[in-house]
This record gives sequence, C-alpha cells and structure tokens, in this order.
Amino acid sequence: MRFAPLGIVGATIFSIIACSITGTTQFAPGVAEVPSKWVGMRDFRRIGHFSCSFFSELGVLTAVLAIMLADFFEMMDTLIGDGSLAGYLDENGELP
Repeated sequence: MRFAPLGIVGATIFSIIACSITGTTQFAPGVAEVPSKWVGMRDFRRIGHFSCSFFSELGVLTAVLAIMLADFFEMMDTLIGDGSLAGYLDENGELP
C-alpha cells in the first residue's frame, strides 16, 4: 500500500484518522516528549566556550593530514565537476 500520492495534507488527515481509531495520542516512551514550555528564551551560555584540546590528543600531524585530505578530495571533486561542465574532460572522463 503506497501513501506517496496522498501528499502532506492527505498523510496528515490519514494520521489523524488512524490515531482516532487506535486511540493512541501519546508519543512512544523515550522517543519524543512534549516540551514543558512552549515559548521561552534560548540558552546562550555555551556560546564562545570551545576548546582545541583534541589536537593534543590526536597529534598535530594527524589533524593536518585529515584536513589536507578533506581539502584535496573537495578540490578534485570541484575540478572534475566544473571540468565536465566546461568540456575540459577527454573521452575517458579524465583531465588532459
């Protein structure tokens, strides 16, 4: 049974009817909970509290290598993607 053609409105109406028939109106325990306050201020106490202590645990070489590898693969992805759009790739899909 597929519900994809229902769309958001149809799925909402279906779920309301299903909850009315089954009588389940609460969340499953441990999955979600209703907030105690609906309107309130956000907690901004953690802004600005950061630490770079992970460099001492990983080692500077490991951190630099990870950043360099991520940057290299991102650059190659951009180079191949833009090169294919611009027509710079040969018949094998490689840069000349």
